[in-house]
Amino acid sequence: MSKLVISFIKKNPISFLVIYGIIIRSLVLFFYQIPTLFPDSDGYIELASKISTFSLDGYGGTRSPGYPLLIFLTGNWLKLTIIFQFFLGIITSILCFKIAYELLQNKKTAFITTFLFSSLIHIVFFETSILTEAFTYFLISYLFYLLIKNKLENSSSKQDLGLSFLLGFLVLVKPFYIFFPFLIFVAYSFNNFNLKKIISRKLVIFIFPLLTFLGWSYVNKLNTGYFTSTTLYGFNMAQNCVSFAENTTEEYKEIGTIYAKYRDYNIQQNKSVEMSIWDAHLELEKHTKLSLPDLSSKLSNYSNATIKLNPTEYLKQVFVSWWNFWKTNLYIDEQNFYLKKSNSFFDCLWNVEHFPLRLFKIFFLITIPMQLISFFKSKKIDTVFLITLLIFAASILQALVTYGTNSRFSYPFEFVMAIIVLVQAKKYFTKIRN
Repeated sequence: MSKLVISFIKKNPISFLVIYGIIIRSLVLFFYQIPTLFPDSDGYIELASKISTFSLDGYGGTRSPGYPLLIFLTGNWLKLTIIFQFFLGIITSILCFKIAYELLQNKKTAFITTFLFSSLIHIVFFETSILTEAFTYFLISYLFYLLIKNKLENSSSKQDLGLSFLLGFLVLVKPFYIFFPFLIFVAYSFNNFNLKKIISRKLVIFIFPLLTFLGWSYVNKLNTGYFTSTTLYGFNMAQNCVSFAENTTEEYKEIGTIYAKYRDYNIQQNKSVEMSIWDAHLELEKHTKLSLPDLSSKLSNYSNATIKLNPTEYLKQVFVSWWNFWKTNLYIDEQNFYLKKSNSFFDCLWNVEHFPLRLFKIFFLITIPMQLISFFKSKKIDTVFLITLLIFAASILQALVTYGTNSRFSYPFEFVMAIIVLVQAKKYFTKIRN
């Protein structure tokens, strides 16, 4: 029996990954009720409902429409949204296998790595959630596959336009990734640099990302008066002020005092302080008599003023946020399990799984100096180094703008991090042998 399975895997690795993916997700459905809703879920559901009316008039601008469009296309039936996310998860595993094979040039290693990652339970549980992570994982995996497969230097106009469309949709899901096309274009221009490269057809990669980012910001401007991709920006910035909230200017003293009160309460209750500004927001709205978008704008000004007064404390907080990027988390709702105590099994499984995953992230950080040395020697940004730069830039930028569930930002990159570690290990041991 085992020989038949091994023979099937050798001949049909992708088919096996599909079958395995279906089995894993079916087992989770046996134990777990879908969908899982988190505080962020309400915002996506609300915008999906607005899209269903074909009118965005009066929308508060808290979320971008990329993920709500997926909910809308599944008829706002959240269980169907999850089933579709399961389907995307299986497609993502195929993309991951292809990425691994392209970079490692070893089908066996590519399959084993993809198989092990497909077994990580946090992947499936993200797919059971009304959150952007599963969709983002698919889009980023597809993006990296295209970068690896097509090679930007040699890609055709049609491929560049396809890359632009994918980047545009990624930005529509998470506006945070607007920096991707800029970094990709810089990497392309740097290799064999000449002035013609700056004004070239590669500029088409900016078309859809800028259209979606600026277009959605304009929609928010019409509805809220603020030209921004999200009217929650001020809240996100304020989260980085949590440890020095009260040390602010006289103009924002009352906001800082209210914010610090909720932070201190969370500390007394042994709760995490990351979301203290959200705990305080109702009292802040009442105190300031401002709507949510107006309060967010005021909090943005408060954050800028407070950070200027506390640059050292801010940098310490940024480091904490940056370090949290490299952590791992399991997003489940223990109330959603059909069988009592079955959640304990998954908790134990995650306790085993998360350690090697975290280790791979640490190893990825270690590879960055190695890649920098190779870059200085070759004076060339290859695809692996470009992807490393994209991930590292994401880790820094997310830390600069918010403090909270920062490990969610790293989730879509975890598989590629592991593959890059294996690529660098392969290079290192090959060099030793030679």
